[in-house]
Amino acid sequence: MNLSVRSLLIAGGTAVIAWLPAVAATNTLSIPFYRGNTGAESAGWDHFTVATDNGIGNSPDLGGNAAAHLIQLDPNAAVLGSGNIYNQAGLSRFEIRDTANAPVGFVDFNVRTLGSELDYNSIRLTYDIGAGLQEISAPRLELERVTFGPPGPGGGAAVTSLVEWNLSGLGVSSFAIKFNAADVSVSLDSATIDTLSASQTALVPEPQTWALLAAGTALLATAAWRRR
Repeated sequence: MNLSVRSLLIAGGTAVIAWLPAVAATNTLSIPFYRGNTGAESAGWDHFTVATDNGIGNSPDLGGNAAAHLIQLDPNAAVLGSGNIYNQAGLSRFEIRDTANAPVGFVDFNVRTLGSELDYNSIRLTYDIGAGLQEISAPRLELERVTFGPPGPGGGAAVTSLVEWNLSGLGVSSFAIKFNAADVSVSLDSATIDTLSASQTALVPEPQTWALLAAGTALLATAAWRRR
């Protein structure tokens, strides 16, 4: 993968998606800037072994330290020889369930599908901290789209999406990310989640600060060029 996304701010949304370098191992999925730092947890799936809900789902196979599992809830799905979860007869319904070691701030979710696409409006982060189930949507960033035929079996597109939530101040440590197929013939290829603890998220500069830093860097570069 050759994709790199940096200093990206989504205006009008609650999420800040920023500083994302490329990842070679997960098919155009991106790594957030904080992975591997203090307070960060991650999990990834690239080869699935469980197609339908068995109460446990798929453990991460890409490493990471998050206690997360990915479950598919429609009974018609199957695991292909490629390791993808494919559903030609029904609408797949996916959940990633995670419990972090501390209340979380940033939650980053990457997903790649082949064939038919997800219902992107269905992507929700849900949690319950004693006041009933809460659902939060967030802006979606499309990282890649490669069309290889008309919609339906054998066609469609390879699509990689990124969504980020900021849960700072909510006291959430256990949550689920839910997302559904928009049509039959969705093939789930890979997914990752990353979290950063709320205490560490509070140390990250506000978007306005990053924008000022970027502007200052650009001015310095311009001044240096003019002095040549």
